Amino acid sequence: MHSDLWDQRTEAAIHAEEARQCSRQAIATRRYEQATWRRACAVVAVTEEDKAVLHQRAPGIDIRLVPNGYDHDPDLALPSGQTIGTDPCGVIDTLNGHPTVVYAADLTNPVSADTALVLARDVFPRVRNLIPGAMLVLAGPQPEGGLPFLQQAGVLLPGRLSSFAPLLRRADIVAIPARVAEGNPVPVLEALHAGRAVVASTQALRGLSQNAKGAIVVCDEPQTFAGAVARLLKDNGARHTQQQQAVRATQGLPTWSESATLLAKLWQEAAGRTA
Repeated sequence: MHSDLWDQRTEAAIHAEEARQCSRQAIATRRYEQATWRRACAVVAVTEEDKAVLHQRAPGIDIRLVPNGYDHDPDLALPSGQTIGTDPCGVIDTLNGHPTVVYAADLTNPVSADTALVLARDVFPRVRNLIPGAMLVLAGPQPEGGLPFLQQAGVLLPGRLSSFAPLLRRADIVAIPARVAEGNPVPVLEALHAGRAVVASTQALRGLSQNAKGAIVVCDEPQTFAGAVARLLKDNGARHTQQQQAVRATQGLPTWSESATLLAKLWQEAAGRTA
């Protein structure tokens, strides 16, 4: 719920005025959510956790579960002549011979940008102290003006990539130290689907099944988080075990095509109700 995000930002705010602004946004957003849910033919939740919250906050509304998919269809083509940003191969060449940590997300999203900040500022310097040759890749679309506060030794910011898949396959570790839970754990699912060892915070796991959570090393404090990342970078056997658990965790999860089919059926049903 977006109102919950504002609640979390209120709690995380450093300054009193920032906390007051976030709290006002939380109250206004919660009112708008309630009014919108009551007007809808049905409300879609992408996780069981969100569905339970909806039942609690708006009893009596029609709530349907349509989970996110976790795969990428290689047959989907762009319109003729259209391209999407940088080819990731140049990034991968740069990483040859370096233990590599990756976080891939939409960095125009303030929550994702904050996760990247925590990783670059609080976690990765500790990792690099333990493993001097380590590299961190923060991949994904960036806001206008870029993210210069993330630039430091050992950190690559390739921007928008045509696909995260090659970069994720190259990653030794995918690290997601989120401070705010969005209830939409696509970066985690993509990492698991790629068969990567994942270290993530408790907040990053919201919306995941227990099976998926069991395949992830969970840490919340930056020092502990960095230690877990460094341990997996050094220990090939432990990293391989995490990778195998990641692959098993994604088996049985819905594909994007399956999720789209569920959503299309719901739209058809809603159209029938209002016809």
